[in-house]
Parts: sequence; C-alpha cells; structure tokens
Amino acid sequence: MKRNHLLIIGATLLLFLSSTINLLHAQTSSDMICRIGMQYQISKNKSWGLNRPVIITVEPGTPAANAGLMPGDIIEKINDMSTDAMTESQINRIIKTQSDNILLQVSNFSRKNKPVILKRSCKSRYVFNENDLASAFAFYSLEDECERKLVYPFYTKFDPKFSLEKIHTFAFAASKDQTTATIDKDIYNIIAEDLTKKGLKEDSFNPDIVIDCFYSMTKNKEHNNDYSSEIPKNTFRYSFDEHKMVSTPFLPVGAPKMAANYTLTLGIRILDAKNTDLLLWQSEAEELLSKAMSIPQYAKLSIPMMLMQFPFVRYKVNPVFLIAQHRHYYTGINYNIADPSVVASVDPNSPASEAGIAENDHILSINGQELKQNTATSLSEDYKKFIDATLKYRDPLTSFTDARGVERCRYWDTRYYNKIAKLFGSTNKYITPFAYIFGFRPYVNRDHITSIVFEVNNRDGKRSIIVPPVLVENSYVTLY
Repeated sequence: MKRNHLLIIGATLLLFLSSTINLLHAQTSSDMICRIGMQYQISKNKSWGLNRPVIITVEPGTPAANAGLMPGDIIEKINDMSTDAMTESQINRIIKTQSDNILLQVSNFSRKNKPVILKRSCKSRYVFNENDLASAFAFYSLEDECERKLVYPFYTKFDPKFSLEKIHTFAFAASKDQTTATIDKDIYNIIAEDLTKKGLKEDSFNPDIVIDCFYSMTKNKEHNNDYSSEIPKNTFRYSFDEHKMVSTPFLPVGAPKMAANYTLTLGIRILDAKNTDLLLWQSEAEELLSKAMSIPQYAKLSIPMMLMQFPFVRYKVNPVFLIAQHRHYYTGINYNIADPSVVASVDPNSPASEAGIAENDHILSINGQELKQNTATSLSEDYKKFIDATLKYRDPLTSFTDARGVERCRYWDTRYYNKIAKLFGSTNKYITPFAYIFGFRPYVNRDHITSIVFEVNNRDGKRSIIVPPVLVENSYVTLY
C-alpha cells in the first residue's frame, strides 16, 4: 500500500474521532445522526412499482430490517398518502428527515398494502459506537469489515408491458432430456429457494409463470496464450455458501475473449404460463474462464446475484453489486468523540451494562492497552504504523479498492497466520485499545473471544470489569 493511502486512512480516522469546541456547544437537533437502514428507487418500470418507491437495500440490524422491510418491497403509501401522487422530493423529505415514526404501507408478492411502522435510530454526532469503531479500524480485519463493489457480466431484459405484481405462483419447465435433468434440478432448487423467500409459491398445476434455464461451457477456440499472459487468471466473487469472498477462475469483466481458456453461458427465463411464447424476464451470464468449472458450481455463485434483479430490474447490462461484510464484537459502550476515554452512554441490556459499566465512567485501559484522554492523534498515528508494519503479512493477490475508494486493500495472507499470531499475540507494539472490536479473529485468536477487560475509574474508584462480548454480523449483498 502506498504511503498516501495510509495518510488517507489516518486522516479519516482523525477526523472521525475529532471535534471542535464550537460544535461541542451546539447540541441542537441538527447534531443528531439518524438512520433507517434502507435505500429505495422511484420505479419507472411498468412491470414493478411504477411511479412508486421500490426498496433496493435493507441493512441488517437497522430500523428498516426490524420493521420487516425487504428488497423488492413497493412503498404504496407514506403516512396514509399514496406515493404515486407524491413527488420524489416529497418522498425523500419525509423518509429522510421526519423525526417521528413513519407509517408505511408496502406490497410485494406475498402481501398487499401491509402497514409497517418505521422507527428512526438516532444518536449524537459527538458519540461513536462500536459499529463506527469497526469502520474506523477496518484494516485490523478487512475479512470482517469492508465494503466492495463487484461488476458481474449479466444481461437482463423484461417485458415492460406485463405487470409482475399480479403473479403469485411458479413452476419449472420439464428438462429436455435425461442428461440435463440433474443439472436442471440443481439450478431449479436455487431458483425455487430464492423465489419462495420473495413470497411466491411453487405450484406445478396452476402456475402464473413458468421458469426454464439454459447453459453451456465450451473450450474457447479463439484462445491466445500470448495474449492471455497479461490478463489476471482469477478474480474474487461472493460465495453465499461460505459467506465470504472466494477466488474464482473468472477473468475480469470486460476482458477480451482471446484471453479465456473457456467460455460459460448460463441463463434464466421466466415465461407467462398462459402464453409460453411471452418472455416476461430473462437474465443471462456470459463468463470468461481460465479453467473449467461445473455448471452447478457456477450456478451457486451466480444465480442468487442474477435474481436480485427480479422482479425489479435496475441494470440491463453488467449490474454492480455491493458486498458489505460487517462483523465485530459488541459490548454496548458508546464513546465520547472529544475524549474517547469517557463513556458517553451504554446501551440498555447490553453486555457492558450487565457487567456494570455506566455513563461517565472513565476507561483507563482495554485489555491492558492504555486509553488516554484526547487520544485522536495518537490513535491515528498508531493505526497508521500498524498498517504499514503489517503490509508484508497481507496477500497481494487479494488486493482491491473498497467502496470508499481506498486502494490496495488486502486480506491477511493465510500462510502467515502463525507469524501474525506470534507478532500481535505476544506484543502490543502497534495495537490500539480498540483492537478488541475484532480480537484478531481468526488469525490470532482462533476461537470466539469470551471476555474483554476494561479498567475503569468512577466514583467508586478504580476497578477491572470483565465484559463478555457478543459477535454481531450485519453483512449483506445488494445492488449498488
């Protein structure tokens, strides 16, 4: 990683943990940061949610998720006002700025105009919680905390005149012959699981839609060894089975066909069951590979991504996905930005609250690491030194640019886990007090962290408090 990238990271952390005196005295409603945890788009598609907001993303652990909202939901009404009679600015103003609870009515395949109360989650902009810490110290464990964009070579089309809002059931077309039946079944099982989660029901006797698939993998006759030497042979994709990024034999999207040893095609077609000549929706993947891969294996990686554009199509060509991985240890402590050693508040019923940590306690150290007052600058410097010193233990083959634009992000090299454990398990030279957020899992501590030791000072004097943390995961995959 170049030094200027370290400076960007350090500056971001320093700004995040810093505040000015003038701002500290301006505790107004504008000083609150609120979030609902969803993204939406006003649909221009007659096939799904025309002129109404369609939810694209719902982040786990947020008010939107707690309210039961899902990607693909059509927001029919907001506070009893029909959204197709509202302007986009009106919708945005209510959803993004209304301080009270918001009453929505939403529809999808399984529900029509269901009332949903959306509660806002707000906190002072002068307080940072452990979600914020995980983002600020992401380079401790990019495997656990990162967001990255991926482009997939999919081509999607749909019938703009047919409203998918009226369908409820689906069935699968019969396999053409016995040789394809097993592969078809594997693919259909993946599709059925996805559509069922979206609220559709499988009905072989009276379906509204019929689904079939097509696929092929062939040796590329145009392959040129000299030409392909300059093209990466592997790229990363998200595995839903493993819940992580995995190396795959796919060439980068946009690579020339001559660089590929194999070409693979996989497509899904959705037809009107009453008129099977009418194509309602289709997504096709055209992949270039450096080595062969089985169709079922490819289907596991790609079909869940393809179906994120059903029923609402956002990209016709080369959709962009956001892979958000958010895993960290949670105690429930919220820290004061002006002085991180001061507990700003503690979440009710959290591990820290149950252990006895309270608002205004002064934290002297965490796991033996001293937490000094007004430590924004020192934390930033220590963190930059840590990133610089550990570069040699990161795998250059995993290099990527994260969604914030930070370049040359790299996962830990699995070959060096033992060296990393020895270096950072026995010495604390580069570790800040907030390293507990990840606990160096799994490359130092191979097991779940069971305790974090906080040394605190309050009106009862100095004492050590052991907090058993909870490992929380709010990872998700969505269209970008």
